[in-house]
Amino acid sequence: MLQLRRWTIGWFLAACVLVVPALAEEHEHICRYCGQDHSLMFAAATESGDMGLKYAPDRVVDVKHIKIDVVPDFAKRTVAGTTTLTFAPISKPVEQVTLDAESLDVSNIESSVPLADYVLTDHKLTLLFATPLPVGEDVEVAITYSAEPKQGLYFRTPELGYPEEDTHLWTQGQTHEAPHWFPCFDYPNERSTTEVICTVPKEMVVVSNGKMLSDEVNEQGLKTVHWLQDKPHASYLVCLVAGKFHVLEDKHRDVSLRFFAQPTLAEHAANSFQDTRTIMEFYEAEIGMPFPWDKYDQATIRDFNSGGMENTTITTLTHTTIFSDETENIYSSRNLDAHEMAHQWFGDYVTCEDWAHLWLNEGFATYYTHLYAGHKLGRDEMNYGLWRDAKGRVLPQAEDSKPIVFRGYDNPWEQFDYRAYPKGSWVLHMLRSQLGKDLYRAGIKHYLEENGQSSVVTADLQAAFEEVSGRELDRFFDQWVFGAGTPKLKVRYKWLAKERLALVTVEQTHKVDDNTGLFEIPTTLRFVVDGKPVDHPVTINKEKHDFYVPLDEQPTLVRFDPEFTVLAEVDFDKPDAMVYTQLEAEDDMIGRLMAARVLGKKDNHKSVEALKETLNNDGYYGVRIERPSRSKSSAPTKRLPR
Repeated sequence: MLQLRRWTIGWFLAACVLVVPALAEEHEHICRYCGQDHSLMFAAATESGDMGLKYAPDRVVDVKHIKIDVVPDFAKRTVAGTTTLTFAPISKPVEQVTLDAESLDVSNIESSVPLADYVLTDHKLTLLFATPLPVGEDVEVAITYSAEPKQGLYFRTPELGYPEEDTHLWTQGQTHEAPHWFPCFDYPNERSTTEVICTVPKEMVVVSNGKMLSDEVNEQGLKTVHWLQDKPHASYLVCLVAGKFHVLEDKHRDVSLRFFAQPTLAEHAANSFQDTRTIMEFYEAEIGMPFPWDKYDQATIRDFNSGGMENTTITTLTHTTIFSDETENIYSSRNLDAHEMAHQWFGDYVTCEDWAHLWLNEGFATYYTHLYAGHKLGRDEMNYGLWRDAKGRVLPQAEDSKPIVFRGYDNPWEQFDYRAYPKGSWVLHMLRSQLGKDLYRAGIKHYLEENGQSSVVTADLQAAFEEVSGRELDRFFDQWVFGAGTPKLKVRYKWLAKERLALVTVEQTHKVDDNTGLFEIPTTLRFVVDGKPVDHPVTINKEKHDFYVPLDEQPTLVRFDPEFTVLAEVDFDKPDAMVYTQLEAEDDMIGRLMAARVLGKKDNHKSVEALKETLNNDGYYGVRIERPSRSKSSAPTKRLPR
């Protein structure tokens, strides 16, 4: 009953999307996080086990290879085929092996060793062997089955209201949808090489992971396409896309780049493909490691259930990412393109061991999207992305008691929230800011080289940074990753004329409890004296600090964390004259944003006129679109002219 209800809701939502088509803004629908609660929408994709703490399951066998040979029926929206798994016991002889298999109708099982029996339920397939399997000995089991998937494999056909010329199917594995179309050990701590063989009408295209081995048409006019992914990856990253597509091609070095779009969208498809090569070039330089796979394809999906999915070598994207030339100034695929490609290193090449450490996938993809924005459009664009993440997504959740690494979830989709995406991104930004760009890059390169093609936990990343830097990072990771919340800082400034000292007082005012402690925060105080910046490094690690800084004369401006390196809610009450000066600082976009917010709460003629000038003429669009918010105590007596 509950499953049927969700199925009905899903079709209702799909119908709504068809009735009101819209192109997605570049900052929306990145991956599976859009700032909303997905736990109901994807409630069927829950983990097995009790409702307590969630951990990765034990690996009884090492799954070495999965070969999937399927024939989809587009009219009936079913799939039939055979999946062959090769595996070997890891540490002790094994008499039974349990696979994830969701509503698969198994008709036959063949094994390279005698099979005593098998037990099939709605969710699992348990293989019972006649004698225990020896440690390290490969076993091959071929399972023939059919299915009418409600998850995992989706059809887009005329019967469902889609254009006939756009007919296609696609698969989605994350978090636990893969077993709806092939039996497997479905958890990210298991990796294997894979093959996908698919037979379709000859006019269709078939795309999957890795490299194509063959593409043949038989006497019946059916096409069989064979793909091989010869580097191990997690089962949720296995992907099949088949149907009628328009194809664009490019190349970076010897890496093939292709973009598959529905024929009805082909006219504008190139707009969403234009950044792909330069993103890959930038990531290779920034990460210090070449693209780790054979090729990189992208395919748009009609009414995809999120923004994009980083399947190994074949990313699936919402069709709404495609935009016309006329809307290029308000729509872009750049952020989605950059986010999903970053996953090819962070999420695919190294994969979180379990969903508690999801930020190792999503935090990286979010941060490297910001890094690419900075590379392409300048540092202000990078900082503005971090600003929006902090102010709009992370800091409003400061009272949340859940840390980034959290095992108390009921459904894996609960992990796909602000903690994994923007907060995880900010953790990396703070690390990069504290270590410096070069040392940070060395740590990332070491992390990938030590853990490539394997599953990772946060300790692996921490160890990599500690090994290259010599620093102990326990406190950093404890407070930002394993602890909850974010700091709230009250900053006050006073000029002591007689002593010629600037006094800056900083207090940590957030609630301190078992989940959130006092933070250690290295940052900078910047004083502008006679038109020149004077920087004074400080470390905040107590409830209250008084910093006395000797200066030649009274500063015209005081900035806390001028390089925007600290994730914190900062209340800095400074003199109005300094706020006006900060509003005009051409080299400090974040400072101008902060000043605009302060003045937006004031109700006097000078503030209104200053804001009018800034909001109409500032050199950065993010400042121009800042919306003034009047304080509760201010009467709305003046309307700001634009």
